[in-house]
Amino acid sequence: MKRPLDQPINVTCYSGYKGDEAPRSFIYENKSHEICEIIERWCEKPLSGIGLRRFFKVKADDGMFYTIYYDEDLNIWFLSLNASS
Repeated sequence: MKRPLDQPINVTCYSGYKGDEAPRSFIYENKSHEICEIIERWCEKPLSGIGLRRFFKVKADDGMFYTIYYDEDLNIWFLSLNASS
């Protein structure tokens, strides 16, 4: 069974002294989702070993949980469709 690919998304962030520190909202399937709570955050190295991915498990204003991440090498935010919430 083929796993779905992660989807690029637009994210609005709180920018502190480190730059884009924490996501505040994101757009997925043409719908805006406000982030009510960051449940968990962690970092991982991608398989390429280049850069870093900053993950956030969040609860959105629709009551659903999402895992989103920022790929520092690509400079792109993604919605993880492979994560179990």
